[in-house]
Amino acid sequence: MKISLSLSVFLILIPVILIAQPRFEFGQGTITKKDSTLIKCFVEIVPAYGARVTYKMSQDGIERSLKSSEIKSIQTPYKYLENITLDNQERLMTRAADGKVKLFIYINANPGKAQRDAGSTGTVRYDLPPTIIYALEKDKNYTAIERKNFKERLPKLLNDQPTMIGWLDENDYKFEDIEKIVDSYNRISEIQALKRQITVKVVDAETQRPVKDARVVIRGTNIETSTNILGFIQLTIDTQDTLLIVHPEYELGQIKVPNANNFQISLTKATIKKE
Repeated sequence: MKISLSLSVFLILIPVILIAQPRFEFGQGTITKKDSTLIKCFVEIVPAYGARVTYKMSQDGIERSLKSSEIKSIQTPYKYLENITLDNQERLMTRAADGKVKLFIYINANPGKAQRDAGSTGTVRYDLPPTIIYALEKDKNYTAIERKNFKERLPKLLNDQPTMIGWLDENDYKFEDIEKIVDSYNRISEIQALKRQITVKVVDAETQRPVKDARVVIRGTNIETSTNILGFIQLTIDTQDTLLIVHPEYELGQIKVPNANNFQISLTKATIKKE
């Protein structure tokens, strides 16, 4: 009896460690399959998707799954994922930046080995830092950007924007700065896209003859030029700019830049007041 009692006490004192599997929430979204089939459903929201994607047709519905290789994209109210092939490997990557170039990110968890925790009877798993892979899409081509090669690849991919290349050359940026750098590149590209060169001819409203030496000013700036002997000027402007045309013999001319790159402005002769 004593032996049986001692054994029972020993069994009771052994700690039981349960390792719970993480459960993630489901969010409303749309899965687009590679065959163009749309599935409007509730998608399991996870940091990164592996070989399969879990979804439900209703919030309380039965869980189903699709192979990641069958999926073209996933859209939720909070993020957009696209199936991207890098180095012959497909990954569902989350879009991190959008614009002239698109940036996608994939975070691969690196679980560490379970180790015995000193001073206790249990084990602890110390996860390793995750591996982050970016894919930069430009002109419909995808390029992988990793910690080991970002200093080499990023400047080459953004080399059509001199402002960014100058900044990259002058600053010691880090791998963690990639999303901010791509956002800045896209903002600068948007501004540049608004600008265009226009050719304007300034003429006399009555005679239609060219007006030379008329000052053409972009309103709100100190940017100006003067018409030549044929009444022409060329300017690089923003589509929302307004031009002011100043000449001592004519009334002030004012025009919001139209969509055309070549247009004509007519000036009316100034009225001379008699004293």
